[in-house]
Order: sequence, then C-alpha cells, then structure tokens
Amino acid sequence: MMVQLLRRVDSVFFQAWLLVNILLLAPPCLEAKIAKGDTPWDIKAERLVFFHNSKVVIAEGSVEVKRGKLKVFADKIIYDEEAGKIYASGHVVIHLGQDVLKGAKGSLDLKTSTGQMEDAFLYLRRNNIHLTAKELEKTGPEEYHAVDATVSTCPMPDQDWRFRCRDLTLTVDGEAKGKNAFFEIKDIPVLFSPWIYVPINRYRKTGFLIPEYTSSKRNGIGIDVPFFLVLNDSMDLTFYQHPMSSRGWMEGVEYRHVFSQTDKAIVRYNFLNDKKDDNDFNGDGHVRGNEFRWWIRGKLNQALPFGFLGKLDVDLMSDMDYLQEFDTGLMGFTRSDETFKKWFHRNLAEDTDKIRPSVAQVTRETEELFLGFHGRYNDNHFFGQRGYTVQTLPSALLHSFKRPLWKRLLYYQFDFDYTDYWREQGTKEHRIRLNPSISTPVDLFDWADLVITGSLEDSIYVAYGEDDYDNNPDDTANKFRYSITGDLSKTFARNYGTSDSGTWRHYITPRISYIYTPYRSSRDIPTIDQRDLYPERNKIIFSLLSFVTGKRGMGQGRHSYSDLLRVKLQQSYNFHKEPTVLSAQNFKPRRLSDLYGEIDLTPFPDFWLRYDTKYNFYGDGFRNHNVRWRYVGYRGSTFDLDYRYHKLEDINELNFNMNAILTAAWSFRFHIKQDFKRNKQIESKYVIRYTSSCWAIEGKLKTDSDDTSILVNLELLGIGGWTSR
Repeated sequence: MMVQLLRRVDSVFFQAWLLVNILLLAPPCLEAKIAKGDTPWDIKAERLVFFHNSKVVIAEGSVEVKRGKLKVFADKIIYDEEAGKIYASGHVVIHLGQDVLKGAKGSLDLKTSTGQMEDAFLYLRRNNIHLTAKELEKTGPEEYHAVDATVSTCPMPDQDWRFRCRDLTLTVDGEAKGKNAFFEIKDIPVLFSPWIYVPINRYRKTGFLIPEYTSSKRNGIGIDVPFFLVLNDSMDLTFYQHPMSSRGWMEGVEYRHVFSQTDKAIVRYNFLNDKKDDNDFNGDGHVRGNEFRWWIRGKLNQALPFGFLGKLDVDLMSDMDYLQEFDTGLMGFTRSDETFKKWFHRNLAEDTDKIRPSVAQVTRETEELFLGFHGRYNDNHFFGQRGYTVQTLPSALLHSFKRPLWKRLLYYQFDFDYTDYWREQGTKEHRIRLNPSISTPVDLFDWADLVITGSLEDSIYVAYGEDDYDNNPDDTANKFRYSITGDLSKTFARNYGTSDSGTWRHYITPRISYIYTPYRSSRDIPTIDQRDLYPERNKIIFSLLSFVTGKRGMGQGRHSYSDLLRVKLQQSYNFHKEPTVLSAQNFKPRRLSDLYGEIDLTPFPDFWLRYDTKYNFYGDGFRNHNVRWRYVGYRGSTFDLDYRYHKLEDINELNFNMNAILTAAWSFRFHIKQDFKRNKQIESKYVIRYTSSCWAIEGKLKTDSDDTSILVNLELLGIGGWTSR
C-alpha cells in the first residue's frame, strides 16, 4: 500500500481523496491529529504527487486547494506539511477569508500567517483597499509590507486617484504608512510627501481628515483642517483649525462618546477673536460690541439607575449674530443641526432665534406613572431683555395615567407639579399645583360615548422680588378651583371596495365637549405662564374628525394599512365672552372662537401634504395658513415645501428644498427662503455634487442679504471619512 506516485490523469480534473491517502499512508501521530477534528485539505489538479516520507504534495495543472476559508489557485503548488508552508507559482490567487491576494509566484506560512508574493495585487474587502506592489510581504495576520506600491480605494485597472509609494506598510490597526509618496490623479502626480500616514481601516483611527475650503465676501478665503483623535473604542475628539483671511483664526473642538444606544453625547465648541471692524451684521442698529466670539452646543442621552433616563441639550453663544455669520462649514449651524438630528432626533432651535434654550431633564415612565424633572435656561440675546428672561430652575412633574377606581365605573388620575421661575429682574415665584380628577363613562346603550370628568386644582404660590411698578406681590397665595367636563362622541364607519382590489374604510367622528371652570382673580400673583391665569371657562367645543384608511393585501395573509386622508374641524362657543385678538392692538371679548381646520393627505407613499388654518368670524378673516408638502420622485429625489402665513405676527414666508438625484453620480440641491411680506429673499443655497465609486466633490454657493459664500469639499472613499449629505 506504500504508493509514492499516483498516476497522471491527462486533461481531466482529478479529485484527490487526500485525507484517505494520508490516513492510509501516514504514521499513527498524523492519524491522531486528524482524528482530533482538524479540517482536511481538499485538492483538485490535473496531476497530484504525494511523497509519504517527506509529507510533501505536488499539484500541477489548474490547481485548487481549499481548507476552511483559505483557498489557493495556481498553475503549480507545493504543500509541505512538516513545515506548514505552501509554495505557489503561475497565476497565483489566494483567498484569505474576504481578502484576495494575486501574483506571479509566492509562498504562505500557515503556522505564522506570513508569506511573500511577487508582482502582487491585494484587495482588502472590508476597507475596499486595492494595492499593487513589485514585492509584497505578509508579515502577520493583517499586516503587509510592500515595495514600489500603489494604494487606492478605486477599482482596478483605471484608478481615478492613488498613492504611489517607494515603501509602504499596512499595520494590523489599519494604518497605511508610506515613504517617498506621490498623490496621483489619473496617473498625473499632483502632490509629493517624503512620508504619508493614512488611516484606512473600517475602524476609527487618529489622523487628519480631508480639509474644507471656503470663500465669502465677509469672511474671506479660508480652509478648515480637522484632526481626528481616538481616545478609545467609544470616545473621540476632533480639533478644527479654520483660518479666515477677513476674520482671523477660528478654532473648534468636538467631543463624542457612544457607550450604548441610550448612552451617547456630542459637544461642539468654537471660538474666534474677530478682527473684522463691522460689528453690526445686518444693519439693524444693534451693535455687537464684543471681539471674542464663541458658540457651544451639545446633546446627551444617559441611562440612569432605577430606570431613569436623562437628556441634556446645551445651546449658548456670545452674540445674536454668530449663527447667521458662521452658519456654513464643518462646524457651522447647518452641519451641527444635521448631526444632532441624526444621532438624537432632536434639532437645535432655528438659527434666527435670538433666545437659545438649554434644557436638562430626567424622566421615568411606568404603566401607571410618569415622573419628570426639568430645568431650562434661556440665553436671551434681545437687547435690554436678558435680565427679564424667565428661567425654569427647576420643575418637577408627577402624572398618574387614568386607572380604574371602582368596577370600571369610575376612573381616576392626578397631576402634581412644582416649578421655580427665576429671573434677574422682576418678580419670581415658586408654584406647587395639585390636580386630581375622577371620570365616569355613561352608558348610552351604544348610541354614543359619553365621559363626564370632575377635577380639582389647588395651586400654592410663593412670590418674591419687585415688578416694574414697585409693587410687592403677596408672599404666599393659594388658588383653588374646580372644573367639570363632559365629552360626547360617536364614530360612524363604512367600507368601500373588495378584498381583491383593496378595502377603503371611512370614519367620521363628531364630538361635543363642555367645560366649566369658575373665575378666579390672579392679581396677587405674577403672571409668568398660562397656568398663572385663571379665566372663567363656560364653553362648548364642537369638532369633527374624518379620515380614510386603506387596506391592501400583501399575500400570505398579510395586509398593509395607510391613512390616505384626514380632516379635522374645531370651534368653540363661550357663554361668557373671552378676549379675542382681532389685530395686533385690538382685543375684544367674543363668544365664538376662530374656526380651526387641518387636512393631511397621503394619496400614495411618495406624496404627503398637510395644511392648517384659522378663520375669524369677526372681521379678521383667515389669520394664518401653514402648508407642508413633500414628494419623493426619481431615484429618491425629494422636494419639500414649507409655507407660513400669520397675519398678527406679520409672517409671510416660503421655504423650499429640493434634492434632485440626476444620475447615479450627479445630484443637485437647492434651498430658498423667501419673505413675501418684505419682498426679499432671505437666503438661497445651491449645491452640486459628483460621486464616483471612490471619491466625491461637492460645491456649495450660499447667498443672503449680507453675504455670499462658496464652499468646496473633496472626499476620498475610505480616506478621512466618507459622508453622504
């Protein structure tokens, strides 16, 4: 049975049962090793030769060698089992998991995961790295050293860009370190460096990110150079250096951590010693008066002990013009707002808001209770009003959800809250409010649904300080009142269509509510929010809700539901006249409230429209219109329109956003904000972007009434980060 030469099979692939031959021909120690569960080799070739004494296998002709995730293809392969090495030549292709190594000839040490390859090509799939080299040495499981190498994330053979290095090392941490390096675009050298350091791993690595070039009439020419610093697997810092020819050197830092889905934070801070003499940004006569300008913003989500969840929003700035002057770039308002919305689903206040809110809250919710603690600091930048700005420091709320009290005939719920309102000037107050209520459903024999609710409200005030009229409010005050509410409703429904073509269900719900609350004077307490007012309420509220829901079959007993149309109308009649605003300076008591109406329309998934309005029957007509519209079109292009009209607040403006995906490579974005009341364009943005398989370039032009800026951003896939906006 000692056979040293297997016969040749010409022009036919031969499946060698190598494991069987080794078991038959190898000594007992080899048999034991295989018996312990080692993965056998699978070899295919036109000719196989096995030398039992030296334990060497020679395979020639379209050779395929497989073992687990390792696959080797070549014209000729020599496998030395004693040394644990494979020698291959002729059209060598080695699959190392997801990575591919090709070359003319080379070797692989299976024990140390090292080897060499001549005229090599290496593809690292998880990094999308394409590397060629005259000589390539595999120095470790994920480490390589190359001579006369090129590296890029562009596919072969025609690469849009690449680094050409005399000497290149890829480390186990995913770092590319090269010497005598050229950066080439379409084989044309454009930059030279005696050395380069590029993080190419899918993991976060310390290093410089791609800079951003800016240009504007007010700020001049600038460049923003970010440096990314990894602190550990969950924390990092990014430092921004942004010199501007007309403003000076702006610096910034961003801190991030993500410990879990509920524990994460992002904080951004910029500062600048402004050298520009112009300290009245938009010519409104409000002189800024400061040279050191800064903005700090951040958000935090944090899981706390005993099931509590904490959230923190910080938004503080040096002056009222900062966000309008520095709203573009890597650390501008737009990018910051997009980042917070993506990670926390909470936006910043509008960049035109002169009062910047910072909020801290801690909450816990169970099936029966909601407990929350809340604090709010308002950074007010309206001239002369900072001292009168009300701060909530802090407030606490305990809310009990409606629960059955007795045989499901009585239900109870209650609210308890404490608030401390503080401000530098004017009166302050502590307020404690307790509001229990009991409700009962009334059986109307399925004719309609009626719920009657009775509630008590007791508020205790501790007021201090002085108002503008040098009046001292009462040190303490107690306000007690009750409310009675009745809610009567009935829902009518009808189906249309068949199950084959889909079913449409139309709902109509008329509702009548009655509220009675006696009048209580509030003269002896400061009026800070709506709960400090105690008007008499004796009114009926009429409302009508109608909506259409579609049901379509998806096969296998599954169905999809969608609301196609929703319409709501509401109006109230007060038996005791209450103040109604007819114009900015005209308050008159009226019985009939404004008619409120809203429409939501979604005829198909790619189209959505919402409209709401108020109509006044005492000569003021339509007081406001709000329209929001979105359409998703070709290749996922989006069109968004937001129109606002408010007669009393003197608002009549349009916001339109378009993100048109023209081709797989080209996209165009357009944004306009138009003020029809003043007949001027507030701002406009034009963005054009080209995205290749391994790089992208984006140009942005922004104009407003005070400035015009140009921004250019170059991105290399896998080098310095890759973002899609």
